[in-house]
Amino acid sequence: MGAEWFRSAHKCGLLSDLVERSLIHPYRLSETDGQLVVTSEPVALATFPYEWTFDMLRDAALLTLEVTQLAWKAGFHLRDASAFNVLFSDDGPRFVDLGSFGAGHTPYWFAFGQFSNHFLNPLVFAHLSGVEARWAWQRGLEGLSAADLRALLGRKLVRPGLFSHVWLRAALEGRNASMSAQDRNRLRSNAGLPAAAIASRFVRIADLIRGLDAPRHKGWARYQDECTYTAEQSAAKVDFVEAAARRWAGELAVDVGANTGTYSQVLSKHFQTVAAVEGDEAALDALYLRQRSGGMSGNVRVLLADILDPSGGRGVMGVERPSLLERLRTANLVSWLAVLHHLVISANLPVALFAALAATLAPNHVVEYVSPDDPMALLLAAGRPEPPWPFDVELFEQEMGDKFETVERLDLSDTRRLYAFTRR
Repeated sequence: MGAEWFRSAHKCGLLSDLVERSLIHPYRLSETDGQLVVTSEPVALATFPYEWTFDMLRDAALLTLEVTQLAWKAGFHLRDASAFNVLFSDDGPRFVDLGSFGAGHTPYWFAFGQFSNHFLNPLVFAHLSGVEARWAWQRGLEGLSAADLRALLGRKLVRPGLFSHVWLRAALEGRNASMSAQDRNRLRSNAGLPAAAIASRFVRIADLIRGLDAPRHKGWARYQDECTYTAEQSAAKVDFVEAAARRWAGELAVDVGANTGTYSQVLSKHFQTVAAVEGDEAALDALYLRQRSGGMSGNVRVLLADILDPSGGRGVMGVERPSLLERLRTANLVSWLAVLHHLVISANLPVALFAALAATLAPNHVVEYVSPDDPMALLLAAGRPEPPWPFDVELFEQEMGDKFETVERLDLSDTRRLYAFTRR
């Protein structure tokens, strides 16, 4: 049945319309031993909802709703509305589950519950609580239910637009849990809505989601403006990274601590894909919005993650959705710019473990060493009750030298030095 539905969506022009609107990737059809085969270009470096910023999740939600609306207009419905049906590519978010289209209209939008758990509820939670939307994925792969959201936010949800979609839905879910299968089928058959009413509901949900604002914590988003580099030092740092990128150009580079993407952009000119890994959502959302407006190369993948606590393998046997480190291990170059002192001082990471981590990730690295007496290092250390792990330059060069050769070195200032390393 799924193959026939797909053929119908293909023949009626729905899928070609979605391709033309850049909502799905171009695809090819073929028949093998009587089986329908659908092929499209793979997306480099998949990212998952628990690695997205607020604006990425909102864009993915609006994309899903637009696909849903166009399918409904063409006489089809989406059978599911999972956030995992969306992948970010060089051209932005794209809907990739082409097997989700079912023929005809339904008395409800049956996928609305999943859409709410994966998109609406996490966005509402972040909007009202100030907590990152990715928190919703900590309990499992089905996002945040209406019942859990109501338990977390209570009467904050009693407001126009949210009361019916969240508060009443939580009550309905609780009632349905105790209903028999026969009663559920009877309710589904007798309490449906006209197709036009459901189409109007798509519009209202989209308007609701557009009206949700991201929590805007300052974090490190203004670090590039507030750091202590001179113009000459900043230029020298860009040149150093550019030379390393040119030397080790390839398919994938990783920019750890990408902040708002200054050096991700430099790397993007020499690599097919750049993973911009950053744990501060405000900084990374600024990067994403810059990319969305055309100010950042499309081949930069935005990843909200802590490199010391990356997302693990999830789903069936832990391999259905590979861990972040597994996805990054094909990198040819990793940059660690103004990161090491944060890892040692704030995250309590010994330099020896940093060297071991680097060696497992990639053969080549650019590392910015910041000495313990640098103003930024002193600021971080001031909040600690005891001294951090030693990270003097002699120890750093010794630990890195056990696993890497130094290809190039540049003193940016009395307290900052750049290294280009290649694995022994």
